[in-house]
Amino acid sequence: MTTRDRVFTFKDSLFQYYFSVHPGFLPFFSISINFITPERRDVAKLISTVFNSQVFLSGFVHVDPHPANVLLRNHPNKPGKPQIVLVDHGLYKQIDDEFRSMYAHLWKALLLADIPKIKSSCEKLGVSEMVRILQLAALVA
Repeated sequence: MTTRDRVFTFKDSLFQYYFSVHPGFLPFFSISINFITPERRDVAKLISTVFNSQVFLSGFVHVDPHPANVLLRNHPNKPGKPQIVLVDHGLYKQIDDEFRSMYAHLWKALLLADIPKIKSSCEKLGVSEMVRILQLAALVA
């Protein structure tokens, strides 16, 4: 069975055409991790690395990362390793250094379960309505 035979479980003919012309790419929502072989943690680490580098390093963020725009394939230069390919680069948002810093402080507060800092970070970001749920999430994690 070929990659193409195992991928097309959805009915959109445009996607079927794209993935038949570009073999080796899997739309992210149709992936069976066991089929592509890398460990799930490798894929999770790769996805978080891609988007964290956009948010915290470059400040240019792909803001349309739905499953058809995030593709997974075996890395062509690293056998057994996954590679993420982002497509449809029509929607990007540039976030400024001040926002990135405030957002980083929020994540640090969440990871440390620092309840007062979660509240102050949310207020600075203008999302005060999220304080209680984020504080709860930090305590449960």
